[in-house]
Amino acid sequence: MSMKQNGRGMMTDSLLHANKTINNLVRCEYNDNAMSTALRFIAEPASSQLTIDSQHGNGDGMTHLLLGLGHELVSSNTDTWVITAERMLYRHSKELLDWKKLFDVDWLLIDDINFLFGKPDKLTHPLVEMLALRNKAGKKTIFTVAIEVGAQPQCLPDKYLELLYSGEVSRLELPSQADKLKIARAMCQQLDYIPEIKMLTRMVNDAGNIRQLEGLLSRYNAQQGWSLHGF
Repeated sequence: MSMKQNGRGMMTDSLLHANKTINNLVRCEYNDNAMSTALRFIAEPASSQLTIDSQHGNGDGMTHLLLGLGHELVSSNTDTWVITAERMLYRHSKELLDWKKLFDVDWLLIDDINFLFGKPDKLTHPLVEMLALRNKAGKKTIFTVAIEVGAQPQCLPDKYLELLYSGEVSRLELPSQADKLKIARAMCQQLDYIPEIKMLTRMVNDAGNIRQLEGLLSRYNAQQGWSLHGF
């Protein structure tokens, strides 16, 4: 997949080229502080980097928040590169990674940095070193890291622990049932078939995180369509 340019100065990996903005990220109690911290960081960064993590580990909007920040930066004509850690590692393994761009870009946004954990050191070490150099040079970097907060000391190698948590942290808390219901109602606006409140509440209770809730709603929508058309 090739890199795509979206507006002035934004390079985004095609896997992340989605219409996810701050405006359509439903603001709830569980993500309110994280969104405020992240938006404050891109407006007036007090350090070189921001780490977005979650009490859950994944599935509660870290990538959406990262992409939303990317859109905000692009709207101010800021030189920004959004990429997944998986894509970055792949490009490095194939000798296709633009190291100059990696260092020079004003804002580097990396999704799922934890993809590097456990990979061969000969591949990951140069990337970690480059990110550390950006930090020293005052270049701005934002990561998402999809691990449970309580598991950090056991799961994070020291070199990543030092790198990821040396700046600011934007942490998504555990979404409450009220948070999930609010998000479910917002998601329902995109559906052709809106579930009754009893069914909606059951899906909210069954969903472990926001991603699972989205999957349940999408499945319901598809099943209602199949039923209507006799499939």
